[in-house]
Amino acid sequence: MAKVQMKKQDSIELAIRSTEEVEAEIAREEREDAMKLAKETNDLKEAMADLHAIVKKDQNKLEKIVDEVDDAKETVNTAADHLVSAAELDKSARKKKCICMSVIFLMLLITVILIWRQVDD
Repeated sequence: MAKVQMKKQDSIELAIRSTEEVEAEIAREEREDAMKLAKETNDLKEAMADLHAIVKKDQNKLEKIVDEVDDAKETVNTAADHLVSAAELDKSARKKKCICMSVIFLMLLITVILIWRQVDD
């Protein structure tokens, strides 16, 4: 009976040792998982910081492009206004030239008529 009791005690000790080993293995795996998660979290944090820096750098470029497009749009609008003004000035100048040519033609016609009358007399 002593042998049976010793075997039972050995079995219990083995079970206890085995449970302790399993618990130790679980604890070790949990520590490893926690360390791995911490490393991955740190890697993600670094990647996010890098992405933020890139976006910030590119944001300045995009803002500059938007400003240049706005300036170009303003320049085009100003040029369009100048073209409209130039067309109106050109129309006005042609009208004035036409009036001047008419006045010169009438003056020449009157001069010719006066000279012709004097010749006839």
